[in-house]
Parts: sequence; structure tokens; C-alpha cells
Amino acid sequence: MKNKLIIYTDAGYQIKAKKMFGPIFAAYVKKDEAGIEYFQHVFNEEPLSSCHAEYYGLLFALQNLAEYRYGRVTILSDNQTMVRQMQGRYGVHKKELGRLKRLCDTIWLLAVIKGNIINIRHTPRKYNLADKFVQELKKQHLGSKK
Repeated sequence: MKNKLIIYTDAGYQIKAKKMFGPIFAAYVKKDEAGIEYFQHVFNEEPLSSCHAEYYGLLFALQNLAEYRYGRVTILSDNQTMVRQMQGRYGVHKKELGRLKRLCDTIWLLAVIKGNIINIRHTPRKYNLADKFVQELKKQHLGSKK
């Protein structure tokens, strides 16, 4: 089994007049003994909530885990609600979030079948390595608009 892999996930969106607008900007960072590698993606979806956007960041990272055997994997996210939902500590009450969580659960299971041992934990935003890549992607996509 390979050494431990740490994955940081994050996602963002536009806010105008206190309303969220798409697309969803997602990023994840893989960190292991070989170094740090990052990945970014734009999902053409309207975010329904910050948690909704964060599930896209997690989904983006999990797809990679389902393809390869890494061994022990720790996923870190700065969205405490999503983390606790994935841990089974909080329920999911919104239909769209439930759909995304079930999709994440399915891909998580595929990653476990591949031989990965995965856990997910909350990390403060200032320690989330993926945050800066979301902000960078947002800036590239939106230009000077925020």
C-alpha cells in the first residue's frame, strides 16, 4: 500500500447583491511525499448554497480516487456542514444536496473498492491549500469582475 495522501478540496462561485451565481469553480490539491499537485475545473451549474458548491469540489476530487489506488487518504475541506454530512453526523435535507451526496458516496465506495482507505475532516479555510486555486480560477474566469 502506498504512503498517505492528503487531498484538500474547495469550491467557489460569484456573489452579486447577496445572491449566488454560477458557474461553480472547484479545485483540489493532492499532497504526498512526491510533492503537491493541483487540479481546477469549472462546472456550469448554479450554486444553490455554499454546501452545494463544496460538494462539486469533493466530487471532482473523488473521481480521481476512484481511478487509482493510493492507500490511506485524508480529505480536508473547509466546509464543516459538508464534512459532517459525509461523516454521517448531519443529515441532508435538501433534495439537490441529497443527490450530490449519494453520488459522492457511490464514488467514495468505488475508491474504497480500488483499495483506498479514506477519511474526511474539516480544516479551517486558512489551512485549505485548495482555496487559493479556487480564487485563482475564479479570477481567470471572471477577469476583474468579482
